[in-house]
Amino acid sequence: MYRTSNPKARSDQLLMAGYILQAFECGSMPMHPAGYRELAGWATDELSGLDSGTLQDVRFAAPRALQDIVENLLYERRESESHVGRLAGVSAHSTCQALLHRLRAQRPA
Repeated sequence: MYRTSNPKARSDQLLMAGYILQAFECGSMPMHPAGYRELAGWATDELSGLDSGTLQDVRFAAPRALQDIVENLLYERRESESHVGRLAGVSAHSTCQALLHRLRAQRPA
C-alpha cells in the first residue's frame, strides 16, 4: 500500500484494506496467501501506530478483518502492560524483602 502522511487518506487506505481482507476471507475475491499476509501485515503496522484509546474507538467501526487485528493489538498491549506490572511488583517485593532481612540482621540483641 502507498504510505501517506494525510490522516484521511491513511484512514481510507485502512478501510479499503479491511474490505479487501474481508472479501478474501469470505471467498468472494481470490488472493494469493502471500498477498493476504502482506496486506494484513501492512494494516497491522498502520494500526499499531495508534494509541490504545483510538484503537478501542476504531474497533467496532472497522471491517471485521480489521477488528480482528485491532483486538489482537489491544490484547498484546494489555499482556505487555500486565507483564511489566508483574515484574515491577516482583521487583518491589524482592526489594522490600531484602531490606527487611538486612534490618533484622542489624537489630541489636
